[in-house]
Amino acid sequence: VLYRQSVSTPRALIPATWPLWVQTRPRFRLDATVLLSARGGNQAVMAEVAEATGAMEWIAKILGYGILASNTTLKVPQIRKVVQAKATTGLSAMALYLDVFLYLNAAMYNITMGNPLSAWGELLIVIVQNVALVLLLWRYSLPAPSLAAKAGAVLMLAAHVAISLNLPPGYRYLLPTLNLPCMIITRIAQIRKNMVNGHTGLLSTTSLVMNISTVLVRVFTTVVLVGWDWNILRAYGLSVTSNGVLLGQIAYYGANTSKVMAEQGQGDEKKGR
Repeated sequence: VLYRQSVSTPRALIPATWPLWVQTRPRFRLDATVLLSARGGNQAVMAEVAEATGAMEWIAKILGYGILASNTTLKVPQIRKVVQAKATTGLSAMALYLDVFLYLNAAMYNITMGNPLSAWGELLIVIVQNVALVLLLWRYSLPAPSLAAKAGAVLMLAAHVAISLNLPPGYRYLLPTLNLPCMIITRIAQIRKNMVNGHTGLLSTTSLVMNISTVLVRVFTTVVLVGWDWNILRAYGLSVTSNGVLLGQIAYYGANTSKVMAEQGQGDEKKGR
């Protein structure tokens, strides 16, 4: 099977000293008909291959829009837990802030690269849900962030969007590349918090499972609809791994988490009296 180059990012502006894995590689899309045509392939066979490729793209589009629809509730279990408890117990503030940055970065990259909405549209929905979690953090965390800190976060977010949308083509690879260390930091922050606390607090199993499932399907839709864009695929691999570790912690600390949350509920009842 032959893959044709669909997108190539100029490397002239990429520092030669950067590691090879950081540098943007050309993206390739499946096109077996190119190989068959080059070898004087049978027209009937070429037509069947083209039809199969087209069917695969339709399947990827259907799955993509299905993910877009299902992700309208991706963070809802986590949001519901926080609202019901009126607390952010066990949640890392750094992880919540960086989640907004990560999803925003990924969305900006797809927009500037002109990728089809069916390949990434759910990112916009998840960004809104992540912002909602940050607002809940500001509402229920003790001590609450200052007004200056909140204003600074909003200004930084707006500046990041403006800069991302105006990046020259040769620098767009920086958006998903920056996501890798940020994703490692945010997940380590949450994993470490769980280890220090000895429980996972209000961390939602449902949201993590939905996230892993979405990413696994997204690998297929990205390869078919966008191509072998390793800037995106590397982030998917890291996401599945880190969220899998968090799921393992939920299982490992399950008994202690139930005990801690029950004690917190009893404490809240006493305060209410």
